[in-house]
Amino acid sequence: MTTLNKTEKRSEDDSREKQDGQERPAQEAPPQNPAESRRKRRIVLVVLIVVVIVGSIAALIWWLNARHFEATDDAFIDGHIVAISPKVSAIVSRVISMTIPS
Repeated sequence: MTTLNKTEKRSEDDSREKQDGQERPAQEAPPQNPAESRRKRRIVLVVLIVVVIVGSIAALIWWLNARHFEATDDAFIDGHIVAISPKVSAIVSRVISMTIPS
């Protein structure tokens, strides 16, 4: 038994219809009233517009409120790490630093 994909199956069914000599009626949805179709399209459009407007307002309110707060989950301090070691092999008891006037 061979497997056929959908397009091959459809073309096979079409060739059978032509061989039988009878045209089988295609199963289609009943025709809709044009006014009803426009009405449904308008309702979908209005609902979509309302959803976009409500979403935009919610995003604006959230942004206006959240911009005052800073939040970081992975905060780190940016800096340079320098190892300080003495030039003598003893305990350093004090460090004398000199400031150079500029």
